[in-house]
Amino acid sequence: MVIMKILLYLSIFSFLFGPLYADEQENIVKHVEREYAQGKYQKFLKSLDEEYARAGKAGLVRNLYDYLKKKNKLGFLANAKDEKTRAIYKNWHDELGNLAKQREEKLKQICVDQTGLDICLLITRVVSFSLDPKEEEAFRYLEILHYYLPDNNKSTPENKLAAIEMEYHMKKLLLDAVSLGKKEKQDLHEKRIVLALEKLNKMVDVAKSFGGKWDEMISIAKNSFGKFYGHQIDLDHLQELAEEKIQPANETEQKAKEIMGDFLEKRKTLNEKYLSLIQSN
Repeated sequence: MVIMKILLYLSIFSFLFGPLYADEQENIVKHVEREYAQGKYQKFLKSLDEEYARAGKAGLVRNLYDYLKKKNKLGFLANAKDEKTRAIYKNWHDELGNLAKQREEKLKQICVDQTGLDICLLITRVVSFSLDPKEEEAFRYLEILHYYLPDNNKSTPENKLAAIEMEYHMKKLLLDAVSLGKKEKQDLHEKRIVLALEKLNKMVDVAKSFGGKWDEMISIAKNSFGKFYGHQIDLDHLQELAEEKIQPANETEQKAKEIMGDFLEKRKTLNEKYLSLIQSN
């Protein structure tokens, strides 16, 4: 019941705020990083720690994990033990990447003669975004952690890092829930960035204690944090537009909404295809 309440808050919340165009998103992230280093967010982080502790005592953290596992079965295939299942995950992931490339080509076309519009500035950032091979590998490592159930009885890098991932995913949901009805969307975005930043800082410390591949991957992800998270903000905006949580302000935004909506529909069909494959294996 508590989980569903949080999810209801999240669905309502997006209707209450307009888009975040403002400055280039990577610059917003860098600004928050500076203020975080100066200790501006300590009071906020302490308050959220207390909320998280209460949620843990209520059993919400484990319940949330179980809910997410049911909701996103495909993501959890990344940690499958058998090679055949991991191959299904890879094929799904590759096809999803191809859908994203098709989406970006379509988005570029609607901005050929509209480059000055806010939505086209956002689209330009989305389609020009890229990671080098090492950065891509590092963020794949982080993605896998999102679908890894931590076991506190095992002292492995995967367990320690996945525990941090789960903690901060839960804190993000709590933040979104308590922000319901507040008008300062910019403030919420900044606090989400702070949570992602603190999560990575904690992961860096843990990964260093183990050394090896995890140490390398987490360090690379930390160094690429600004551009990667800025890209996520832009993608979130396009999805909110497609889901009608943000209303299009002009014809170009309407076209962007339709393109993103088509992508989400195709992604849903793709997911259903691979879920069917899982069930038949």
